[in-house]
Amino acid sequence: MPSINRTRPDFAIQQQQILSRQIAEQQNAIATGIRVARPSQDPAAWSQISSVGTEMGNIAAWLSNIDSVRATAAQVEDSLSQIADGLVRAKELAIQAASASTGAPARAIIAEEFRAVRAQISDILTSRDAQGQSLFPDGSALAVPVDRQTQLSGQLNRSEFGSILAVLDGALSAIVSGSDADRSQALTTVNALFDTLSTAQTRNGLVQQRLETLEVQHQQTGLVQSEWRSAARDTDISASISLMQKLMVNLQAAQASYARIAQNSLFDFLR
Repeated sequence: MPSINRTRPDFAIQQQQILSRQIAEQQNAIATGIRVARPSQDPAAWSQISSVGTEMGNIAAWLSNIDSVRATAAQVEDSLSQIADGLVRAKELAIQAASASTGAPARAIIAEEFRAVRAQISDILTSRDAQGQSLFPDGSALAVPVDRQTQLSGQLNRSEFGSILAVLDGALSAIVSGSDADRSQALTTVNALFDTLSTAQTRNGLVQQRLETLEVQHQQTGLVQSEWRSAARDTDISASISLMQKLMVNLQAAQASYARIAQNSLFDFLR
């Protein structure tokens, strides 16, 4: 019957290998600051880390989209301010043209400047953002996800402005060749454009306000998610050092035990 000591060295070696591996893992955890680097180290923690990582990736993408939409919305805001300046001047010109004291030569000069204002506004309405997208598209504005259930666009559909260029064209025609009544009506229609512009500016302001709110929410959520991931993944240095010291004591004991077993096995062999 074989001695039981002959089977013990293999077990002792396996025990030393396991302890050595565990010590190496703790050393690596202390050095890198990461306790769980793969699923086998802690399946439950790894599942939480993966879930949090996915959510943090979503948050990063939403924040990036928010930055992009905000940049476009800021360009739109500037453009709307320029259009407002243009309409102020167009109204001033329409008032001058509607005055009974303004003769044909003066109206011709007014018409030239009015054309320039109209051309400037037309250029603004066809301007593009940094990605080459129209700030005021004729079709649907390009919306991107900024939250799990929210999509926003920094663009404004040109329909928001009604027929601003058509109104300016009609006013210009009245200035050039219309009657006094036509020029008076032109002033009224130009003045009404300020209400249209105000509505567009309000929409733009609401979008930017919404972006700011979502950004703060995502940043706060991201901090919480980061803390959760850190708690599940990162190394507790004090705990790891304490555990490593215990493992090293156990390894030393296992090595000493193995030496005794190996010595007994040699005596058994020599008998």
